[in-house]
Amino acid sequence: MIIQDLLTPFFLTKKKSLVFITIPIGLNTTSAFIIMTKENQRPEFFQWVTNNLKIASIFTILAGTDVEILSVLQSNLAGFEYFQAPFSDSAKSKIFWVAFLNLFTEDIPQLVIQVLINLICFIDYDIFNLLKKIFFFFIFFFFFFFFFFFF
Repeated sequence: MIIQDLLTPFFLTKKKSLVFITIPIGLNTTSAFIIMTKENQRPEFFQWVTNNLKIASIFTILAGTDVEILSVLQSNLAGFEYFQAPFSDSAKSKIFWVAFLNLFTEDIPQLVIQVLINLICFIDYDIFNLLKKIFFFFIFFFFFFFFFFFF
């Protein structure tokens, strides 16, 4: 018990670890609403929103958790009109940079917290499961950048 108290870093305490959830959600929520309101000023996008109001509203609210959800609206998924939003290059760039910032404010700190909790709280934890988590995180990380830069 004393070892756990000594090894518990700053961000593993209950109240302070909420920073790594509340700040990214606040960042995503404000970014999603700013991007959508600025895009609504463009006539072409405004016309798409009026035609697909329910889908646009749902995805704007969902983008509060992860702003990359807005990218689904322009994905042309299955050829549906719902997923053919005419985002400007500026909006696409903002979505990318907010998602990139989320990598450092949300994803990496949460990975560090999970690894440290596994190391501190579960001393007899199987090292192969821990390495598997780290390995799959890096696979996801590189797949994300490969997909984002080449497609």
